[in-house]
Amino acid sequence: MIWRLSDLPELQHLSAAERHRLLRAIITPGFYPRVLVHTVARTIGVVIVMYLVVLLSDTLFYSMTGGQHLVPSSINGSFVLAGTFVMILVLLPVMYQRTMNQIQNQVREALRDAELKGVRLPVCPDCAYGLQGVTGGACPECGRPIQRV
Repeated sequence: MIWRLSDLPELQHLSAAERHRLLRAIITPGFYPRVLVHTVARTIGVVIVMYLVVLLSDTLFYSMTGGQHLVPSSINGSFVLAGTFVMILVLLPVMYQRTMNQIQNQVREALRDAELKGVRLPVCPDCAYGLQGVTGGACPECGRPIQRV
């Protein structure tokens, strides 16, 4: 699991200058607030969709059974609020991981762009395998052709 940008395997094989240059291309002003807002918005969106599915299921169940609810009417507002809080706590790390995976894809795309510009990469842009010392024409991990200098 990737929790910080420094944990990305694609960055482990880059020098400090290369890492700085690559991250400056990806991390623009307002990057971290956007990641936070995006993660929280996704989480809340998933919770809302889940509640709508439950509400719709209850309505359909009520109409098909002639008056029985799928969700008991004894459930009060505080229980629903607590359930929402728990769902957000469970889903927030999952949505954060999705966001970090998208950032990882941006890093790999930036590495591919650098390769297209003729830069010999120290890491495979597809699988993040370290290519220092590799003499062949393909990545030993995934088989992707690598540029020869």
